[in-house]
Amino acid sequence: AAPGALPTLAPAPTTTPRATATLALTQPPPPTGTLPPTATVAPTQPPPTATAQPTAGAGAGVSLPAALSGGRALAFVSDRTGSPQIWVTDAAGANQIQVTNDGVNTSPAWSPDNRFLYYVGQRSDATGVYRLDITTGQEERLASDPGIVAARPMPNGQLALVRMENGRHTLYVGDRRLFQLDRSFQFQFSPDGRRVLVDPNSAPRVIVVVDVATTQANEVAPANSWNAGWGPGSRLAYVSDRTGIASVYIAGPNGEEARAITPGDRWSQAPAFSSDGSAVAFIGGDGPAWNVYVVPASGGDARRVGGPANPGKSPAWQPTGRLLAYESDRGGNWDIYVTDPDGNERNLTNAPGNDADPAWTW
Repeated sequence: AAPGALPTLAPAPTTTPRATATLALTQPPPPTGTLPPTATVAPTQPPPTATAQPTAGAGAGVSLPAALSGGRALAFVSDRTGSPQIWVTDAAGANQIQVTNDGVNTSPAWSPDNRFLYYVGQRSDATGVYRLDITTGQEERLASDPGIVAARPMPNGQLALVRMENGRHTLYVGDRRLFQLDRSFQFQFSPDGRRVLVDPNSAPRVIVVVDVATTQANEVAPANSWNAGWGPGSRLAYVSDRTGIASVYIAGPNGEEARAITPGDRWSQAPAFSSDGSAVAFIGGDGPAWNVYVVPASGGDARRVGGPANPGKSPAWQPTGRLLAYESDRGGNWDIYVTDPDGNERNLTNAPGNDADPAWTW
C-alpha cells in the first residue's frame, strides 16, 4: 500500500464464491512443495533493540474516558484524519478517541492486562514497535527497526515481532528467533503462550505450529489450508478446500481429528472461535456477497448474523461478551460493524475515510 493509505482490504466478490481466486489471503494457490527448514540457523543480523524509550512528547499523554476502562474498549486503525492512526472506542461506538498522531500507525494489539496498547509505528525518527500506557497516556518505543512488519504481546508479557531479515520474514520472541520463511505469514500464540501458529500467505499454504521452547515446527494442516486460529483448549480452526469447496475445519492442537463444521454448499472463510469455545463465526459466500455466520463448534446449522463483510478478515469476538466486530465497505468506505449471535447488527464506526483491524481488549 502507498504511504498514508490503509492496507488493501479484499472486496466482496461480484460473482459466485467459487470465482474468488484473486482474493488476498483467502484463496490458496496450488501447492509447490514443502515448507523450508525454519528457525534452526543462528540469526545473521542482531535482533531489534528492545529497550523501552519514552517518545517525543510522551509526557503530554492521551486522556481516555472512564467508559474505556475495565476491558470494554476496541482499538482500530483509521485514516479519517489523512494517514492511518490508532483509535479507541467503546462497544457502543461512542467516545471515539484518536490515540496516535505521528507518522503511520497500524496493527493494534492489547496486552493481556489491558493496560497497554501495542502497535507498529512508522515515524520520521524511528520505525518500530510502540506501546501506549492507557492509564497514563504515555507512549514508549519498545523496538526500533525499519524491517519490523508486525508485533504482538505474548500471554507471558514478552514481545513477539516479525521483521524482514535478508529478504525473509522472521519471527522473534525477545531476542530469540523462532521461525523464518521466504514469504509473509500470519502468526498467533496459543492461549498458554507455549506454541505459535504460523499461517503462510502464499503457496505452499501449509499451516505449522512452532514450539516456543524448542523452535520445532510441525505441520498441523495440509497444503491449501489457510485462515488458521486458536480456540479454547488449544483447538484449531482453519479453512481448507480439500473437498473442492472451501470449508471451516476444527482440529486438535496437533491437527488431529479434523472435521468440517460449515455447510458444503457455500464457500466459507475466516473462522474465529468464541471466547467460551462453543461457537465459531465465519464469513460465508452467498452468491455475490459474503456475510457473517455463526455455527456451533460441535457442528449444526449455521445462522447468518451480519451483512456483507470482508471475506479475508476474521470477525473479532468480544472476549468478555457476545459481540462480533468485522469490516465492511457496504457504505462506500470501510467501516467497522458489530453484531451478536442473534443478528442484532449495527454500524460501530461511520466516519469519512476507512476504519479497519478491530482489536478488543481482553
